[in-house]
Amino acid sequence: MRREAPRYVDSALNLARARSELERQLAADPYDAAAVKQAFAEWQAQGTQFLSDIRDPLIDAFGQVSPEGRQKLIASRRKSQQGLRIP
Repeated sequence: MRREAPRYVDSALNLARARSELERQLAADPYDAAAVKQAFAEWQAQGTQFLSDIRDPLIDAFGQVSPEGRQKLIASRRKSQQGLRIP
């Protein structure tokens, strides 16, 4: 993935900036629902762009991992999400 970073790093930075702006708007006083809505839309757009830009490098990277290694990665991901429960 490091080798492929030029294919997605700008999108990752834009996503991080959009998240920071969303968090800033959520914490702003006074609360401005329109500004939060705009910041949320930008975060969503940047997230979509990031996923589009990282998809192929991620698929290529997984292609370099053995089937057993991919199974371990998936199992580890599942285990880390076990504590995450959304009511």
